[in-house]
Amino acid sequence: MIGRLRASAAGAVLAVAIGGAARAEEPIDEITLMPLPAATPYRVWVSDLALNHLVDGKVHIVDGKTGVYQGVVPMGFIGATTLSPDGSRFLVATTYYDRGTRGTKVDVLESYDTKTLEFQGEILLPTKRAMALTYGPLAAVTQDGRFALIQNATPASSVTVVDLGAKKVASEIDTAGCWAVYPSPSAASRFTTICGDGTFETVELSAQGAQASRAKSAQMFDAQNDPIFTTGDHIGDTFYFVTFDGELVAVDLAAPEAKLVDRWTFVDGVEGNWRPGGYNIVAAHRASGRVFVGMHPNGAEGSHKTPAQEIWALDPKAKKVLARAPGHNALALTVNQEGAPLLFASKEGTGLVALDPDKDLSVVNEMDGLAETALLIEAP
Repeated sequence: MIGRLRASAAGAVLAVAIGGAARAEEPIDEITLMPLPAATPYRVWVSDLALNHLVDGKVHIVDGKTGVYQGVVPMGFIGATTLSPDGSRFLVATTYYDRGTRGTKVDVLESYDTKTLEFQGEILLPTKRAMALTYGPLAAVTQDGRFALIQNATPASSVTVVDLGAKKVASEIDTAGCWAVYPSPSAASRFTTICGDGTFETVELSAQGAQASRAKSAQMFDAQNDPIFTTGDHIGDTFYFVTFDGELVAVDLAAPEAKLVDRWTFVDGVEGNWRPGGYNIVAAHRASGRVFVGMHPNGAEGSHKTPAQEIWALDPKAKKVLARAPGHNALALTVNQEGAPLLFASKEGTGLVALDPDKDLSVVNEMDGLAETALLIEAP
């Protein structure tokens, strides 16, 4: 009996030794990085604020037409994001604390290559940037791609101008009483901001990124009785904004001084007291001239962040509502400019739905559970 036990033990040891030798000869797994799929006109960048754990914001990169998840970029603590005009880089203005949620505060502007998602580097910012919900015009790049514009709040309003080529801060421009940055689509180094007295101020930058000139417009909206959303979109040099009560305000930013183009109350004659609602709720398609707006019924004082129960397609030139479709409780909208257009909406702030503007905004694709707090969608 003892002899059998010893023989069995010896056999077990030999088996372990042989098995160990076999395992040692197996190749060691190597971690590889999958290449980012080639971009299509339907790639979108969905900023996820992660409201329940704000230090861990992220940007989801997906093909909105097929629903294929392609990558993710960190957004840090309440980051503000933007794509460069040529679509080659994705910028994140964000904040880090050396103890996570406390400690020494560092503000940086991070750059990522949109073809590979490779991190290209960071530029230190003054610790003044606006740490706010993810509204599009909190960060932007001038049309020539040279300067990044970062909205500040201390709570005084100003704009940090970053020279992307020199990789340094170029200047800080006082914008007291004004908010948001809208680069001119045609002027190389010019941006406009919206002011609390109902005017627009336009700043021309010097070659060094300092203020070269400034011009204030006439009053364009009643900030007290019918203010505008500070998010809009443009067709050419004409930017379209909506007021809380449902007026479309067209502003021309081609000249050094902003000019009012037109106003149209697009809810006139529509029953139900419909009003715009959400966050980044205006999207314009350049080729067709259509403007899309998230809308909700029974509008009242303070309802301007209500998710969209409908999405309306507007023709601002003909002053006509072209279509009304289900809103999917969207909080943000965007539309691609290349290829056949699709309208992308942040479904209930957590998903993404693609809609076909040429088929009465019918659903093309849906993604559920994509994000936690998606208030901004960007597309080249």
